Amino acid sequence: MVHNLSEKLDFKQMRIASFSEKCVGCRTCEVACAFHHRRTFGRKSSSLSVRRFEREGRFEIVIYEKREGERPACDLCGGEPMPLCVKLCPVGALEAVG
Repeated sequence: MVHNLSEKLDFKQMRIASFSEKCVGCRTCEVACAFHHRRTFGRKSSSLSVRRFEREGRFEIVIYEKREGERPACDLCGGEPMPLCVKLCPVGALEAVG
């Protein structure tokens, strides 16, 4: 089930689905996530990363469900009505599901 921004979410059942084929590489999701976790705009503080594949002309979205180095595990933006990456993605490359 894909969630509408106005729905109340069941965070126990929810996860974030990524649709890399829609990603345009703007990195808004990374910046929003980093701000949620550390109140900074450093992309390395984000629970997700946007990887660019120059030769193929595509991007890949990676969501970290476990802490990895400086990157915190995704907590679905606990305290927010919707994960910020989902809310702010301008092209719908991320969706709350479950």
